[in-house]
Amino acid sequence: MGTSTSAEAKEYFGDLRKHKIDFQYTGPENDQDIILAFDRKKADARKTWLTNMDHENTFIDTSRGFIN
Repeated sequence: MGTSTSAEAKEYFGDLRKHKIDFQYTGPENDQDIILAFDRKKADARKTWLTNMDHENTFIDTSRGFIN
């Protein structure tokens, strides 16, 4: 969200039901993924992670709210 404009932030937070995605925490093995996704100190690692992920086969199933 650090690069979002004020207008984009208002859109996201104006209708949380529309933009909220539930994630299933399965235990401590998920901790490093959460840190990578949100820790300000991990910005460069996060950029690499997002650049190298399999974009063609990764998607959000909005019918279930899961990332596949």
